[in-house]
Amino acid sequence: MHTFLRNSTFLFALSVFSLGNAVEAFAQCETYFNNLVINEFMAANSSTAADEFGEFDDWVEIYNSSNEAINMNGYFLSDSRSDRTKYVFPDVTLESDDYLIIWCDNQPDQGLFHTEFALSADGEVIGLYNPDTNAVDLARFKSIPSNISMGRFPNGSGPFKILIPTFNAPNINSVDVGIVINEYQAINQTTADDQWGGFEDWIEFYNNSSQPINLGGYFLSDEFGNPTSFEFPDTVMQPGGYLIVWCDMGLMEPGLHTFFFLGGDGDDIIFSNPDTVTIDYVRFEQQISDDSEGRYPNGTGPFVCMAPTWQANNGPFLGLHDAVDPSGKLKIWPNPAQGSTRIAWNDSESAILRLFDLQGREAANYQLRNGEQEIDINGMDAGIYILQVNNFSGKLIIY
Repeated sequence: MHTFLRNSTFLFALSVFSLGNAVEAFAQCETYFNNLVINEFMAANSSTAADEFGEFDDWVEIYNSSNEAINMNGYFLSDSRSDRTKYVFPDVTLESDDYLIIWCDNQPDQGLFHTEFALSADGEVIGLYNPDTNAVDLARFKSIPSNISMGRFPNGSGPFKILIPTFNAPNINSVDVGIVINEYQAINQTTADDQWGGFEDWIEFYNNSSQPINLGGYFLSDEFGNPTSFEFPDTVMQPGGYLIVWCDMGLMEPGLHTFFFLGGDGDDIIFSNPDTVTIDYVRFEQQISDDSEGRYPNGTGPFVCMAPTWQANNGPFLGLHDAVDPSGKLKIWPNPAQGSTRIAWNDSESAILRLFDLQGREAANYQLRNGEQEIDINGMDAGIYILQVNNFSGKLIIY
């Protein structure tokens, strides 16, 4: 989970935080495919890779892009939205930056990693579900030529592309680049208004290719079972260009206004081509007013929390020292952080820095002395933490 601290214009209302009261938890930036993804799949395999029995069967590659091992026990894989539990993952741990191949061959008797269903070469839906049968990642595809795969490019985080297969390895070659979901905002109160002055939900698209692309006939939806909810009119996106779609139920409004809102408490965004093949997909959880989530680096990276960069390059994260400490005594970088972060305390008097989780429980504390020091945050759960030093409050993000 990623986010950052920033100036008071966009700050989450930390002033309501009280150490004596629990704060309702939220899950900003828990876009599931930042951690566990369907990374690549092949529905017509005749010579690419063989299973342990020498058979060339359909396969799905799962990738753990997080920095922690994930036990897959109880997760599900299925080619049916109405029957999500067709294949149950065994007690297997997928290490950080590692891959797992599941053979979709309708031969479960061949071992733990063989399903009781096969993929259709004519196209269907593949879903990866957590133990509560909530979608972790989804992909809809149409007919794919033999020995050609579809997968995320860039590896682990990008949208789905036609690939030259990279079985059980990073996706390093795409024969299809183009338009991606680049940024979105589900609770827009002050960031940007549409042509009628309304502050509505919005999705930003970006053309990361070197060619103009006409979006006419492409689709956008927040419901995987209804990928054609909104159809793009003839709209040409130039290379390196941005496009905003307003998700505001603007049925009678001209321009790019969808027939659905984004859910501030979590939703799906599905971007599909004219054949309803999934190009890009993201599922997000509860959002913070006037925060956005977008790809970083711009156009290619995974989704992270950021200050909205409406119709512009998704810039670098802001650190705490850039945003919320007017006294200049405290500086923390990097933020978001992983493993460790550095703190500069510019005061001759020492102080205690305390970190609290979003339930108001103290998670850690550190003695601050004049000068710089590194603090160890290994072992702390990823998430948003409230930090306090004397009368100062802010946010630290651990991912």
